[in-house]
Amino acid sequence: MLGNNLQAQVPLYTEDFSNGFNDNKGQNGTTYDMSGVSNWTVDVSNGSFSSGDWFKQTTAGYFESEDTDAGSGSPVAWYSLVTDITCYTNVTVSVDLGRAYSNSSSGCRAQYSIDGGAWVTFGEKIGSGGTEAFETYSANSLSGNSIQIRVLHWGTSSTPNYRHDNVLIQGTDDYPSTQASALSLTNYTGTSIDLSWTNGNGDRVIVLAKETSGTLTDPVKGVSYTANSVYGSGDEIGTGNFVVYDGTGTSVTVTGLTNGTDYDFMVYSYFSSGPCYNPNELFGSTACTPPSTAPSGVSTSGITANSINLSWTNGNGDRTLVVARPNGTAIVDPVSGTSYTANASYGYGDITGTDNYVVYDGTGTGVTVTSLVSNTTYDFAVYTYNSADNCYNMAEATASATTLNVSAPYQMDVVDGMIISTCSGTFYDSGAGGNYSNNENYTVTFVSASGLPLKFDFSALASSLDLESSSGDTMFFYNGMTATGTPIATLSRSDDIAFSQLMINTFSTEVTIVWKSDGATVDGGWNATISCG
Repeated sequence: MLGNNLQAQVPLYTEDFSNGFNDNKGQNGTTYDMSGVSNWTVDVSNGSFSSGDWFKQTTAGYFESEDTDAGSGSPVAWYSLVTDITCYTNVTVSVDLGRAYSNSSSGCRAQYSIDGGAWVTFGEKIGSGGTEAFETYSANSLSGNSIQIRVLHWGTSSTPNYRHDNVLIQGTDDYPSTQASALSLTNYTGTSIDLSWTNGNGDRVIVLAKETSGTLTDPVKGVSYTANSVYGSGDEIGTGNFVVYDGTGTSVTVTGLTNGTDYDFMVYSYFSSGPCYNPNELFGSTACTPPSTAPSGVSTSGITANSINLSWTNGNGDRTLVVARPNGTAIVDPVSGTSYTANASYGYGDITGTDNYVVYDGTGTGVTVTSLVSNTTYDFAVYTYNSADNCYNMAEATASATTLNVSAPYQMDVVDGMIISTCSGTFYDSGAGGNYSNNENYTVTFVSASGLPLKFDFSALASSLDLESSSGDTMFFYNGMTATGTPIATLSRSDDIAFSQLMINTFSTEVTIVWKSDGATVDGGWNATISCG
């Protein structure tokens, strides 16, 4: 264990008999009274007391014996409390001993016991020798888990009168002198969070988590705990303080949190041989102070089939975050303490929740949101926040708008780049009854308007699929909003195709179609009927 010996000693137990409530408590004549005394006890079973005898706290502010009739081999005794010295080094005990009257068969003796073991004498006044005044006796460099002091008094005639005062146990804290530092809270989703820190000079670290509304309880020295990064599954300290990490590392991902609840996190460096925790915890919290003024004046303009212009007046945070979602989708606010990456192309930025995409993050007052589906209503939420701690004002400003409808039929060169919501209509090549052209490269995305899988039927007409068989003219079907991954279907020639049986059943509600023709021969193209089911 690393020492911490540069720290000053701290008192662990003191008794100076100055509490007037305890005056005359102990054995006072024939009366034994310890009611209300909590800091010490006595054992007078070896004494014999009559009126005018005592073993008690006096009004003069010290503890005194008078004619106890106890022998040196069987004295009466005063006891301190058993005091915990776990996680302390250089433990020192001291007591002042004095007398007023004495004889050769009288005395007092101060002793300590470590961990309930043998009593060790560290000071005594015996017989009539030496001074009667108080003298301080002490022992130092002690260690263990617990320590207790007792002071023995004896005397077998009417004269012995012994006193003790200023009982003191001190020690030097032996926990790590350097606490963990630089606590960082990142990637907070509301239900999980990443914590990282720099270790102190202990050999291990323990991390506690609690709801911000709860009361902090520090780990107890000498007690080891079991950690679990799932909140509520590790050991509980006090009420609601759960151990989420214990080890030698510098990070943990805490899961099992409740969305909408703020949490505090406490990191303690400690010595495992004890264990001895530095009680001055490193603290972090998801709670924050948001900007006081929310954005306002949100408006939409320039609406097309796949884009909407959005503008607003900023709040008094230093940045603005905009979240877009389809109408009917539950709003999910951003989580304070978490930063988000925005993309004005809907579906490509970070999400705050299901289908809640971040489409803007900055200091401006407007954004054009693209990659929207035609004939679809979108809701927009605008938040102001302080970027220093990503603290959001949850009183969002809102607006809604519906993208324009794209009517059938869908001619490939006309709908190039569009996202179309439909379950009907015809889809055909750029030739519009004639041949398509060379070197075409078009993309369109269809989204089911009913939520059922899209179908493309090429069997309605005998000439509904006529691609040049000797060249590289090809139509690719992809599952999803982009042309990525392996195509779910590929049409590259018309030879040997039974037109009456050709239907592309995609089993997908979102299909992206890419058409490419080369620079060689062209042909009649295609004509497909769109349906959902």
